[in-house]
Amino acid sequence: MTQFLLVEAFVHPFVGDLLARPVASTDLLPAATWLFGGPQHVWKISAASEEFDATVHESRVYVTTPGRSFSDTSLAQLLSRLIEDGHRFALFWSMDWLDLPSPDSAEELLRIVEEQLTSTEGNWELYARWGRFQGAPESGA
Repeated sequence: MTQFLLVEAFVHPFVGDLLARPVASTDLLPAATWLFGGPQHVWKISAASEEFDATVHESRVYVTTPGRSFSDTSLAQLLSRLIEDGHRFALFWSMDWLDLPSPDSAEELLRIVEEQLTSTEGNWELYARWGRFQGAPESGA
């Protein structure tokens, strides 16, 4: 199983050192359709040689080190950038994308992700969405 980040962007999204690949050619088509209304303009974000798990793991190791802040992680910076650029996105584990937390503010979204990332109960699976989604109640800015 793996962690996913799907982003809706009408042009190729800026994601730093990560890759953005069109969802249309992946097994994430059902998620893109349910969340965004279709795969058009939906991108799967991942590390160059691995899935998005590597980015999440790197951020988890960083933030669980005493004296380090989640806001300094590449994950927090990426999510903040996507929010600032006005992109809708969804973070989910495996194919579990139907019931994602949908906070009302960027600060709340980052808090939810940080809590999931630093949880000592279970895995470091991340679940959240930002924006207005097809198959979900309206929330996010």
